[in-house]
Amino acid sequence: MPDNMNLDPLFYGVVIPAGVAAIGTPILWRATRGKGRVARVLVTSLGCVALAVGLAFLGEMIFRRWHEAASIALPVSLVLQGVLLPLLVFLSRKSRRS
Repeated sequence: MPDNMNLDPLFYGVVIPAGVAAIGTPILWRATRGKGRVARVLVTSLGCVALAVGLAFLGEMIFRRWHEAASIALPVSLVLQGVLLPLLVFLSRKSRRS
């Protein structure tokens, strides 16, 4: 492995979507209260993907060493939101009953 290999984009491309999934998903879920089930799930999931990629892209612009963080953040965020999607659908059904 070369001595000058930079793993910062990989690290931040994974950490940013994980942080957005952990913090942003509940915030967006509460913010969309009162919307329909499908709209609430889609806005929450796609909003978190957009937020994660946007933060990674902002990091690329500020810190020049993160030259590929957004391209790593997009698939990681899509996978994380795909994993959270069944949970969001379950929560939307549960909240409808009460």
